[in-house]
Amino acid sequence: MVSKPDKNSPKAVDGGEKNKKRKPSHSGSGGFKNSKQQRSGNSGGGGGGGGGVPPPKPVGDLDSVLADIKTLWNRLRQKQNTKAQTREIMDELMVAITGRVRQIALKHDAARVVQAAVQFGSVADRRAIVSELAAGGGGDAKAIGKDRGKKSAGVGGSGGMAELCTVQYAHFVVLKILKYCCGPAPTGKDAGKDVPGRPCGDETVRRSIVRHCLRGNVLRLSTHANGSGVVELALETLPKADAEGLRRELFGREFTPLFSDGGAFGTADGAAAVVSSSRNMFADILDGCADDPKKTEKLLSHVTALLNKFVDRGLLALHFVQRLLFEYFDGLEQAGADATGKLRSEIASAIADRVPHAISSRAGAAAACAAFGFASAKDRKKMMKSLKGYVGSTLEHRDAYIVPARMATACDDTVSSSKYLIDELVKGPPPAQGAAAPKDHPLLAVSTHPTAHRMLLAIMSRPDTLGRLFGPYERTLLAPTFLPGADGADPVPTSKKDPEVRRAELLKGMKTATIALCGRHARRLMEDRAGAAVLREACGAFPEETARDVAAATAVGDGDVFEHPTGHLLWKQVLSAEADDGGDKDEDGGAPAAAALHDMYGGKLLQTVGASNRGAFVLCELSKAGGGVGEKVWAELGKGKGLKELQARAKKGTNTKGYEALLALMKKKR
Repeated sequence: MVSKPDKNSPKAVDGGEKNKKRKPSHSGSGGFKNSKQQRSGNSGGGGGGGGGVPPPKPVGDLDSVLADIKTLWNRLRQKQNTKAQTREIMDELMVAITGRVRQIALKHDAARVVQAAVQFGSVADRRAIVSELAAGGGGDAKAIGKDRGKKSAGVGGSGGMAELCTVQYAHFVVLKILKYCCGPAPTGKDAGKDVPGRPCGDETVRRSIVRHCLRGNVLRLSTHANGSGVVELALETLPKADAEGLRRELFGREFTPLFSDGGAFGTADGAAAVVSSSRNMFADILDGCADDPKKTEKLLSHVTALLNKFVDRGLLALHFVQRLLFEYFDGLEQAGADATGKLRSEIASAIADRVPHAISSRAGAAAACAAFGFASAKDRKKMMKSLKGYVGSTLEHRDAYIVPARMATACDDTVSSSKYLIDELVKGPPPAQGAAAPKDHPLLAVSTHPTAHRMLLAIMSRPDTLGRLFGPYERTLLAPTFLPGADGADPVPTSKKDPEVRRAELLKGMKTATIALCGRHARRLMEDRAGAAVLREACGAFPEETARDVAAATAVGDGDVFEHPTGHLLWKQVLSAEADDGGDKDEDGGAPAAAALHDMYGGKLLQTVGASNRGAFVLCELSKAGGGVGEKVWAELGKGKGLKELQARAKKGTNTKGYEALLALMKKKR
């Protein structure tokens, strides 16, 4: 039975794992052999050490050095150590662990010592540690885990460095090596310097890790609970050529030659070859086996099984998994290999209740949007339900915000989308017992957030205005999903409900909250870039209910809204859209926003709205309003000395484009 660690010893390995009781999976005792020795060693931690470096103990006597190296580790990690003290402790530590690095790394209570040696050691120390780990075996993928229960003699072991990647505590050593040795070389003041405690970007270590640990093992490691974390960090840290070459292994050796460049990888010593970067590796391979239906079927079967394995083992949060998921949906679309959408529908069903884990990257968010388009009605409901309680935090994520917007605008079941997505936003958290009602409306934080407000825009905007509000990337993800029609017929959308009907149903559930938002916070919204966009669409969705509130908010408060960078644009765009949509309407219902603004400033338009250069642009749009408002504006501008006042303003200053535009309209009207 594993002996219980002393209460003074550290509880966790550097990396965050918990100290649980478990059976020892490697050689030697799982706990401390001499607790008194450990306590006395810890009590003296923090100093720089004295005397010379003690002679090394015999290599085979591992247990006798565990307490000593833990004491050194406790001293090494002290933040107040000077460079000289750190170097002195490292010299002692390297003497103690040399010849035993692999055995120590496999110990649950000593792996942290090797991690510290990698972190605080010099380039020479790091090379020595990696060299010793690499000498433990060739890294053959078939040997991973075979000798996990056997006692290692010396530094050997059939699994090599690849085995370390699968061990709960030892894999943190590999992560530390990747972090401190395999990234880009330092620049700036640390360029070319050997600075302990900082990444060095050493080419020798990088080649050794690629050759002895990763190459040939990526596919097996990627589905392992511990090994997948190593693959994730390796793909993020290693140079692009290495990362792209390793990622190809996910598709298996059989399909590597089908790449457009013939599957080049690297040299035998671990040096990177020039690997062409493909936006979609899966599509590249599909194109390579397009003439061989059997090989295509085998490839689809392999990738589908791999994705299902990732899902079953809870690995969707890893970015390389999310990228493969995106490539799967995008590659099948490009190649037309899944005409009925069956394969994509099955994967969508597999990830339906795990969406929050799969959207932490740009590729993952795009894959989730594509999956929602091919999901069945039941799976769509599962996907929305999985976000319940996390809609707000999802909308604030730089990449994931597009997923709830996609769900709300593509789901035919508007009752479910309102329940799981919108209600959390419009109702907000319930107030604490005995506390006063919150001063701000729950939608205000969403409306003024740089990414969260995009969902409100997607719901309130009309389908024909998406191009004005969203970029090409967002429009691609929000676009309807189609399947080929039978016998050459037109493509069939996977969402059956008319977009205008869906929008009307969603707006019905948001109407009360949106009107209240505009009534309470119109001024704050119009002075915020994101909020102004939401307010503009709210004025278009609920013109009669919001027009007077927005006009009243314009007239109160400090500062001139018509000279504000976003405030004047709000009025200009609202009036322009209203003129385009309501020009043929009668006087009673043509232009509620224009009528409200004229009622507020009529009789003094030039002195208020047209007093600034930006306000002159607003006055130009107001003069084009329907419903009889435009005629009233021109009647006022044609009186008195309006033309002379504008001419005088246009001659002053440098920013006079607004005055000039208004003057041109007045001259044309006359």
